[in-house]
Amino acid sequence: MNNWDLLILLPIIFVSSIFVIFFIIHKEKIKLKAGLFLGEIFIFWLGVAFIGYQLTNAANTIIKSIDSMAYILIILFSSSLFAIFLKPLATFFTGVIRKRKFWTILSYSILIFISFVLIFVKLNQLTIGIISLFYAILLSTSTIHNLILNEQFYYRVNTLPSTWICYTFIGLGSAFGVYIANIQSVVFKSINFLDLDIIALLIGLIVLLSTIFILKENKSLAGAFDKEVIIQLPKKNNWNFMLIYTLTLLLSLTYSISNSIITQTFLSLKFLEYGLSKEQIETWLRTFNNAFIIPSLIISYFIFKYLLKYFGQKYLFMMNLLVLFIMYTILVFITNPYIFIFLNIFIGITYTQLIYTLFSFCMFWNYRAPKNPVTGFFGSALFLGKFIIESIENILIKQKVSIFKDFYKIWDINNNDQLTAIKNQYFDVLSILFSVCVALTLIIALIYYYSSNKLIADFINYRLATQNLKGILKRRVIEKTKTQINVEDLKVKV
Repeated sequence: MNNWDLLILLPIIFVSSIFVIFFIIHKEKIKLKAGLFLGEIFIFWLGVAFIGYQLTNAANTIIKSIDSMAYILIILFSSSLFAIFLKPLATFFTGVIRKRKFWTILSYSILIFISFVLIFVKLNQLTIGIISLFYAILLSTSTIHNLILNEQFYYRVNTLPSTWICYTFIGLGSAFGVYIANIQSVVFKSINFLDLDIIALLIGLIVLLSTIFILKENKSLAGAFDKEVIIQLPKKNNWNFMLIYTLTLLLSLTYSISNSIITQTFLSLKFLEYGLSKEQIETWLRTFNNAFIIPSLIISYFIFKYLLKYFGQKYLFMMNLLVLFIMYTILVFITNPYIFIFLNIFIGITYTQLIYTLFSFCMFWNYRAPKNPVTGFFGSALFLGKFIIESIENILIKQKVSIFKDFYKIWDINNNDQLTAIKNQYFDVLSILFSVCVALTLIIALIYYYSSNKLIADFINYRLATQNLKGILKRRVIEKTKTQINVEDLKVKV
């Protein structure tokens, strides 16, 4: 049966995710306004996924028919590159003006604009470049969503639960959006996305009205702590921030390699060797990608909720690195594509845990480092790793270099000897790349082991740190209230 992943597997998984969402709401005692904001996040990223799916499909079609210089220009105007610069800008600017809603209103308006353009304008090189710039603003909103949730509903204190909760809703919204787009283009074989564009337009209108009229932002909670609070907390160190960004970049590189075009082409060649049709192979490749993303979204919250308290942040991080190291080591030697897919589940879960943990570090430092967009630079490092690998691969494909010289012809190979030869070439390169992933994982482990106490600071004991921070913030509120009362008494006496 073709497309069994879309018709059977994913519907079951998405139904399971509904129970996960209700469990999170119940366990975290999420109130109505916070729930509405999480709903806003979910449907916004649903709309973003519709737009991203179309842009990716259109870009892949156009790339085949343009010259190398035009392709380099497309890379330079890609959403990933723009997002690298927009992530820190979004965090810094909204922190300075103490109004995170400014960026969400901007993003929701841009979602409406892009949807409107896609309804009436045909995509070409120019329109893809322009839309990619605006799409990067949508991508940068994930950081702002995290900050709003933590600031307005967790009062800048509980960075761990807010990180896992927010990314779960962002991830599920995005995954469900891609699923719906796949149903239309793969199952119904329609390349006319007018209905999805209209839905994205309506989503933009709904979330825009929601953020303007329902979500009220307390400006005093947006941005860094007061100086009087910061001096009572461990001091920031820009070198420690650089270490977090380095760890993030290295992790992003390993992820981008393990899910790269080279990996997926090797899997395609193996499935061709097994005699599978093109449609069957595409089903297994989707399964490979979904194996990384969807199980991690469903399981990650439970790992955070029930394992973190036993192992602590430092050692749970190291355990995830150990699992990642073992997975990459196995992938250096194996050729079975089904094992690749199975192991990708564990790679996705551990990678998600590691990235969420690093982001939570950046979140609490973000409030202790005025005018230093720590969470924004984290996002830049994350996108940079992805941009580096994808750009190198796509340029090599366009130039038909080395193993990529027959990239567009693999579906036409009828000679078993030729298929075996090409497959072996890919395996040799892939073994080297996974060896690099093993080395990078070891480097990450060494950096983290010797610097974790500085990176985590007082949050190494999360419960004690949050209690202490709550006490400091409470005393600061009392001091502000007393100062205001004294000033008012002074005015009366005068």
